Amino acid sequence: AIVHGSHGRVIAEFESRDVPADTVALFAVKAHSSIERVRRQRSVEGLLETAVRQVREFTGFDRVMAYRFRADDSGDIVAEERDAALDPYLGWRFPASDIPAQARRLYIENTMRLIADVGSTPVAVRGAPGIDQPLDMSHGVLRSVSPIHIEYLQNIGVGASMSLSIVLEGRLWGMLACHHRTPRH
Repeated sequence: AIVHGSHGRVIAEFESRDVPADTVALFAVKAHSSIERVRRQRSVEGLLETAVRQVREFTGFDRVMAYRFRADDSGDIVAEERDAALDPYLGWRFPASDIPAQARRLYIENTMRLIADVGSTPVAVRGAPGIDQPLDMSHGVLRSVSPIHIEYLQNIGVGASMSLSIVLEGRLWGMLACHHRTPRH
């Protein structure tokens, strides 16, 4: 369950998980250990290299990349951990237009974004009778994303995606982007 507040409402998102309690506990221990490794880094480069390695290790994604954005909002992939069967993206630069302004605002507000199955069919959210105000899903973790983004992911062979924003002083400084070739819950 993921719970947050929005405009005087409580929003609860539920995801069905068939995972034993000991697996969840082990994940928490691994996450804590990974965070400690990241904390010990003394340079930005070391931090990002350790972050991609640790995130890949405890999430199992096929590829984890660290983007660092430039002043013009273009982004460089400055660290990467990947399955050996995948072509490397390390050193590639992407234009600012790859992340439109609206998406950048959402990445700042909601620093974790997960698309467990790029091929899933979105489910409509229906408002309760008598409620006229639209539901703000900006902070929703399980909400759908732009169909254009889904098409982009499908075109590059991605079946699941997760992104973790790095926000400094209210600006999108960088991002960890995770890709998997098949759906990944």
